[in-house]
Amino acid sequence: MTEDTRKFYWIGTVLRRAAEPPPNAQVGDSYLVGRGRNAWKGQGNSIASLTRGPHGGLEWLFRPPKENNVVLVRSTHKQYLYQSGSWWEHVIHPRALVYRAGQWWKQVV
Repeated sequence: MTEDTRKFYWIGTVLRRAAEPPPNAQVGDSYLVGRGRNAWKGQGNSIASLTRGPHGGLEWLFRPPKENNVVLVRSTHKQYLYQSGSWWEHVIHPRALVYRAGQWWKQVV
């Protein structure tokens, strides 16, 4: 498997105190797992994505954050920046996001 070098991630929501995965997740859905109680059984602070495994079954892929990773939350104007071992919440201006070439991009406003 190649190393994930993305800096930005799009997620559905932030799971602050998740004890288990969301019940209605679909392949391709991603979530930011908080550090709260039971944070999805030891995966706190990571980015979780539901994928299809090599044998066709569903499996969760957990990516530990790297310094300066940014998570953009769909349907809100929030982003989270990972610095110094913590996720920091920021509100972004709606015009800061543009749809171009089949995907969303963050731009300077």
